[in-house]
Order: sequence, then structure tokens, then C-alpha cells
Amino acid sequence: MRGAQVFVLALPGTLLASLVLTGALTLFPGIDARYAFLLAVILAPTDPVSVLAVFKTSGVASGLRVLLEAESLFNDALGIVLFLLAEEIAFPLGSGHATVIGVSGDFVREIGLGAAAGAVVGLVAHRLMSTLDDHHVEIMLSLITAYGAYLAATQINGSGVMATVVAGLLIGNYGTHRSMAPTSRVTMLEFWEVIAFLTNSALFLLIGLEFRFDDLFESRTLAATGVSIAAMLVGRLVIAFGLMHPFVDRQRPRRRALGLGPPIPRRWRPILFWGGLRGSIPIALALGLAEPNIGGINAPAMVFAVVVFSLIVQGISVRPLLGKLGLAPLVP
Repeated sequence: MRGAQVFVLALPGTLLASLVLTGALTLFPGIDARYAFLLAVILAPTDPVSVLAVFKTSGVASGLRVLLEAESLFNDALGIVLFLLAEEIAFPLGSGHATVIGVSGDFVREIGLGAAAGAVVGLVAHRLMSTLDDHHVEIMLSLITAYGAYLAATQINGSGVMATVVAGLLIGNYGTHRSMAPTSRVTMLEFWEVIAFLTNSALFLLIGLEFRFDDLFESRTLAATGVSIAAMLVGRLVIAFGLMHPFVDRQRPRRRALGLGPPIPRRWRPILFWGGLRGSIPIALALGLAEPNIGGINAPAMVFAVVVFSLIVQGISVRPLLGKLGLAPLVP
């Protein structure tokens, strides 16, 4: 089990990426820490969809796929929670001002309550699926589970996104394998793949409708884009080669003593670094900003440019990198 490794990538990794981006963006005149933090948490979540597609066609080891995919699931949820809290700090409602201690407490509470609500709803759905034998009803139940977990968490002031992620993990890892027939499982997975594709397409279409090239070439926005790309890569480098160092295979005795799970080959770390792409979640968060112009920076334009760089430059070069590292047996 790679739970500890996923935890380090998702929670400390997301926080570290946010702090590195915050520190870099505070170098700009006119951007104080609260605005820099808001922009940072928008860009922090990873979304390696294109990398995972390359993995599937290249015969990459399942452990590496699990790490990147599980990290993306959890840090998407964490990133959304951080975004809501950062927006509250940057644009407080009324005359009140959020404090660091108060926001930190809200973050822990929302994540904890959301995970608990998602676990309960996911387990109930798993039990219900074990009594069914109709893939249409099971697909409908999966939709109800996703929305029900979200509603349940928000009713107790938890994170609805985290609840949906946890419920989805329970259904995807236990419900589909232990409660469904093979044909139902295939139909369920295909249904959600279509939903994910349509959602991603809609997000990129929306950002395309909102984006104007003139906005990107404003001096402050263009400079902030360059700094954000550099800080994003630096933060990811520290995560892959720093935070993940205790898990590498040469740390075998220490790893066993600490119960850190299966080893991570050293050849995985360059892929963990370069495969941390940005995608749909940063775009969705940028589109959800109440005030798109932050400190003279057009946030949607900046985020779109960073995502395009990530998808084109990193996404295209992952396959050759896999081949050079000997991680993709199906790459010629």
C-alpha cells in the first residue's frame, strides 16, 4: 500500500507548492501575501490526465500511475478547500478579517468532516450496490452517491469536494470490484470516463470564451506567468526529490522501520517531478474568482497560460522521458 506516499504528495506537497508559489508572487510590487496566496492555491493542484493516458499506452508500472492519480484526486479536493479559504482572506465579507489560526482551524475541520461524511456515504452505497444486479441502477446510484456525499458534508460544515473524493475512492476501489459484475463495472467506468471528458472539455471551452490574448500580454500578467511557471517547477522539484526522498529504494532499512510501504525506484522521481501537470481544476478555480483582476494581474489569463505551458511542454515531453529512463517498455 502506498498510502503514506500519497499522503505526502497530496497534503504536504500541495501546501509546499502553495508556499513556494506564494513566496515567488510576493516579489511583485502591489501584490501582498493574501493575493499571492490566492493565486498560488489556484495553481497548486495537479491534473496529470494526459500523463496517465501516456502511461496506459506505454506499459508504465502501475505503482507510478497510482501515485500520480491518487495525488491528483486528493490535492484537487485540498486545493479547492484552500482556494475557498484563501478567497475569504483576500476578499473578506463584511468588516471581519480572517486570521491564520482561524483559517487553519477551518481547513482541518472541513477536510476532516468532509472525509468522514464521504466515508459514511461511500460505505452505504457500497452495501446497496451489493444487493443490485442492474448496471443502469448502479450508475444512477453512483451519481446519487457523488451528490449525496457533497450535500452530507456541507450540512455539517465539511468539505463537499473531499467527501465526494472519499466516497468515489470507496466505490471505485471496493464497490466496483466486490459488489458489481464485470459487465456492470466496465459500463460504470466508461460512463464516468465520458463524464470526465465532457467536464474537462466544458472547462477549457469556458476559459477559451473568457480568455483574450491581449490580457496575457499585459506586462504584469506576462511577468507573473513566467514567475509562476518557474515557481511551479521549483516547488514540484522539491516535492519529488525532497519530500519523497525517504521512500526511495536505497532507504530500505529506514523505510521498513517507519512502515513507509513499497519502495519508490529512483527512476520514478523525474517523472513525479515532470508529470505534475496543471489542468482543469486551476481553470475552474480561476473562472470562479469573484474578482479576476488581482493586484493588476489578470488571473484567468495567467492561469490559462500556465496550464497551456504545462500541457504542451511537459505533457508532450513525458513520453520521451519515460523512454530514456527505461520506464516505458512499449515505447520504441
